[in-house]
Amino acid sequence: MRFLLVAKPTNNKLALKVEEMEQEVLLKEGLPHLYGKKHYEWSAAYVKSVNRMNFLCAANQIGKSSANIRKCITWATSPHLWKRLWPTRPQQFWYFYPSKNVCTDEFNEKWAKEWLPRGEFKTHLQFGWEADVQQKKIVSIRFNTGVTVYFRSYEQKLGNIQTASVHAVFADEEMPVEVYNEVIMRISAPTICGYFHMVFTATLGLDFWREVIEEKGARERFPTAWKRQVSMYDCLRYQDGTQSPWTLDSIKAAIVKCRSPAEVSRRIMGRFVVDEGLKYESYRRAVNFVKPYPIPPDWLHFSGADIGSGGEQGHPGALAFVAVAPDFSRGACYDGWRGDYIETTAGDIFQKYRLMRGPRVMVGEYYDHQARDYFTIASRCGESLQKAQKSHEIGEQVLNTLFKNGQLDVFDTPELTKLDHELQTVQRATVKQKAKDDFTDALRYACTNIPWDFACLLPAEMPAGRTFTRRELANMSERERRSLGMTAAEFQQSLDVYQGEFDEANSLMGYDW
Repeated sequence: MRFLLVAKPTNNKLALKVEEMEQEVLLKEGLPHLYGKKHYEWSAAYVKSVNRMNFLCAANQIGKSSANIRKCITWATSPHLWKRLWPTRPQQFWYFYPSKNVCTDEFNEKWAKEWLPRGEFKTHLQFGWEADVQQKKIVSIRFNTGVTVYFRSYEQKLGNIQTASVHAVFADEEMPVEVYNEVIMRISAPTICGYFHMVFTATLGLDFWREVIEEKGARERFPTAWKRQVSMYDCLRYQDGTQSPWTLDSIKAAIVKCRSPAEVSRRIMGRFVVDEGLKYESYRRAVNFVKPYPIPPDWLHFSGADIGSGGEQGHPGALAFVAVAPDFSRGACYDGWRGDYIETTAGDIFQKYRLMRGPRVMVGEYYDHQARDYFTIASRCGESLQKAQKSHEIGEQVLNTLFKNGQLDVFDTPELTKLDHELQTVQRATVKQKAKDDFTDALRYACTNIPWDFACLLPAEMPAGRTFTRRELANMSERERRSLGMTAAEFQQSLDVYQGEFDEANSLMGYDW
């Protein structure tokens, strides 16, 4: 849509030309989300998309966040589009950032300074808006069209996003899966028929979003969604063919600053890579997070308890229940709990434990032995608990070995989705006081003292000369690999072939890693 001011009648061609130029300047300055800057081909396509779901996985610093903001403002201020987009008049949009502080910073630095209508358009009947700022934090933007954009963060309690109907959701950076599960319900009502948009660089590398962007065929999530992966090389020219600020030299300079090929793939090429800083780097959602199956009656049961005070500031308490085959060759985390945002005492967590355990006979009930109150309460109730092995080095090595070899499944349940998220995101470099790893600690306590049989992974014989394509390797489960007699070392060697090809390509391009 073009919003043009009415020109005064004149027979003077020069005066008319000057007036048109003034009008163009006025529009660029007053409506920057429409006319302020040129679009790249991919950003124009993103803004124009009317798919119900839209995903833009892109390199750093190329304008993906700006494209998201421009689309949000355009939809909020364009009543002529609404009949095509929704069955009912839109009233509420949500815009997500990682934290409340990021919401405010982005509003001040991008929304207000770069993209929101300004000057005489700030109070315009169609384009006008007012910001609601409380305690120096941005809360919402109310447009004169009647649409309000509410700013949300991934840090919010899930309960705060469970009671609204939303016509459009916009997200900046990877949305945690448990947040997405709540958000998608807010736009699913037939009277709403809402839209979901997310732009991000895959710095977390969550497997859920990898399946959305990278996978094809049966493993692909949301195959009908609008999707695009954008590299810096896609930003050399604007949509109209003119030169952008990006050049081959500036891209090469950005590549040199990356610390590894993985960072180049992520930050320059806009691709998914496994983050080498993860504590549980062997965990793969596609392999280890499985549909629940019946636990055989002869399997042995173990549990782990991480005691926390919870509330808004404290670490939450967590429980993990694991069942293991009699030969200790494999197991499954089939149940668990993390007490998000609720204050808990040792007694509260013990009561929750007994309720979830029920009549099951436990072979090992492990707890954080720094929680003396928990042990005292359990002992007085006739329970016999065992001290957990608290060594992070030992516990993390055990879990990584189990996940790498497909020996430990995590059931895909609503509560264990929280555990899945922790396993995908906990960083080695994060200090313990700030690490969100309570669920993984409970799982670590449950698993570390179990006498796992790792010898079962050694095959009797490996078929000579057997090789696999990259696609075969990507689609092969750990159990399939073991059934073919392929050891973990041979599997890694096959993957290293492709890393070698990547290194060779870097060498040809003149990059020395």
